[in-house]
Amino acid sequence: MEWTPGRRRGSKRLGLLFGALLTLLSSLPAQSWADQTERRILIGLKVFPSVVAANQSLPQGLQRPVRLLVVYLDDRGRAEETATRLRELGTVRERPVRVDVRRYDGLPENSETPVAGIFLAQWLNDRLQPVLRYAREQHAVLFSPFEGDVERGVMSGLSVRDRILPYVNVTALEAAGVHLKPFFMEVARRHE
Repeated sequence: MEWTPGRRRGSKRLGLLFGALLTLLSSLPAQSWADQTERRILIGLKVFPSVVAANQSLPQGLQRPVRLLVVYLDDRGRAEETATRLRELGTVRERPVRVDVRRYDGLPENSETPVAGIFLAQWLNDRLQPVLRYAREQHAVLFSPFEGDVERGVMSGLSVRDRILPYVNVTALEAAGVHLKPFFMEVARRHE
C-alpha cells in the first residue's frame, strides 16, 4: 500500500480521536466508582433491614425500639442522609426503629436500648477493627455495602454478580453470637 498525504491526515485524526477517547475513558473510573459506591449504598439500605430482621438474637421487647447505628469515617452528611433513609423504614419486625449516627471512633457505650444493627455509610479501610469489635460485643449485625468488607470480617454485605444477594461472613456471625434465620442463610451467599 502506498503512503499518501491524505492517509497521514486520516491517521492523525484517528490518533487524536483515540487520544480523546483514552482521556474520556481515564476519567470514567472515578465517576463510575462513585456511582457504583452510591448504588451499593442504596441497595444495601434495602438489604440491611432484612438482615436485622433475620437475626434470631434480636433483643426482645415489643416496647423497645430496634436501635440502628449509621457509622461513618469523615462524611457526616452522607451518614445523615443514610440515617434519614433508614428512619423511613418506620419498623423492623413490627417494632419502631431508632437510628443514630456515630463516627467510627465514637461508638456509644452500653445503654438501655442495645444496638441491633450497624450500617457502614463509608468505607473505613484500616479503621474497621474498632467497629468489628464493637459489633461483636453488642451482638449487633454489622453490615457494609462495600466490596471486600465481608472478607475482612464484616458480618454481612452484598454479593453483586449476575444477581444481587445478601453476603454473610459465617465466622464473624458466630464470633458475635448472631444467629440468622435458616431461610435467610439459604438465600445468602456465604463466606466461611
